[in-house]
Order: sequence, then structure tokens, then C-alpha cells
Amino acid sequence: MVKVLNFQRSDHGSSPVPGCEEVAGSQCPRALSRPSVVRLHLLMVMLCLNPAYSLGWSMPSSLQGESRETLRKLRQLQNVPSGSCIHDRINFRFPWKPHQFHETEATCFYHQMLDQIFNLFHTEDSHAPWGDLLLSQLLASLHYQQTELAKVQNLTCPDLGNVVRNYFRRIASYLQKKKYSPCAWERVRREIEERLFLLVSEAASEES
Repeated sequence: MVKVLNFQRSDHGSSPVPGCEEVAGSQCPRALSRPSVVRLHLLMVMLCLNPAYSLGWSMPSSLQGESRETLRKLRQLQNVPSGSCIHDRINFRFPWKPHQFHETEATCFYHQMLDQIFNLFHTEDSHAPWGDLLLSQLLASLHYQQTELAKVQNLTCPDLGNVVRNYFRRIASYLQKKKYSPCAWERVRREIEERLFLLVSEAASEES
């Protein structure tokens, strides 16, 4: 079992950052006390040396480049400035959290995400805001990753599949409610790009 060190803020044994003067209604940031620094260094050492503390999951090395290509294609789909869609922001409650799944479950989760993203951008409604060329390139990149991951054993995860499907049901419901407006699609595109980037950035190559 992984033990998480509990860092509690305390003003005892700490001092204001040099050069900062406290005024009424505000406080200077406190420098870490020596015990806090020692605990922080200890935690960093454990993260580096103990695999149980790993922040990432293992992505097949054959997908490292293609996963980045998928992200690049998603960015190319942006055709509405995000700042113009402030009122369309929504929390879709992405179900991924670091350390929540074992490595095999994380790979299966990623596979489920690819499946649902492919289905979403393969719908007739998705062709309205974007051209067929960019969409076909994105779908080809997604399909390649799906095919490669399908070669990995033990990717059956019905519970995680339900979790991911519920997430995309919220996305589909949002699009329907917004009548598939350009801003609604931009919000969804940005959501998926950010979540895929999170998963890809946490993935560690099997060769490392």
C-alpha cells in the first residue's frame, strides 16, 4: 500500500520570504521549514526509486508517435477562437485520475477513449463544423491506434467501458442541447484534446 505523506501548513518554524512586507489584509508567503523540505525531498526520492509511486502508465512504444499525431490533428480542427465560447464552458466530469487504475486497466481505459472519440467524430453531425479531409485524417490516426491496442491482451474491461461511455453520453447530451453549434463543438474538441493530452503525457514508453 502506498503511504501518502501528509503535508500540513504551519507557520511555526517558518519565516516570511525575504523581501516581502506584510500589510493589512494580506500575508507574505512562508518559506518552507527545514523539516518540510526534508519530507519533500524524501517524497521525491521515493517517486523516483519505487515503481509503486510511478505517475504514469505504460503505452506500447509503437503508439508513441501516433498518439502525438492524433493530438496534432485535434488541434488542427480548431476553427473557432476558444475565447469567443466562454458561455459554453461545462464540466463533463472526466473520470480519469492518476493512480486510480492498474497499468492494464489504464491501457484499457485509453482504448475505450479512442473507441468513443472515433464514434463521436464519425457521426454525420461532426462533418458540419469541419471539412472531410481533416476529419478523415483524424479518424485514420484513431483507427491505427485502436488496431494496435487491439493486439494487446487482457483489454476486456466492461466496468471501465461503462464509465467511459457515460462520460461520452454527457458530451453527446451537451451537443444535442446546444444544437451542435460551432461553439459547442469547439468546447467538445478542446475537452477531448486536453483529456487525451493528459493520458498521453502520463504514459511512459515500455522501453524506458
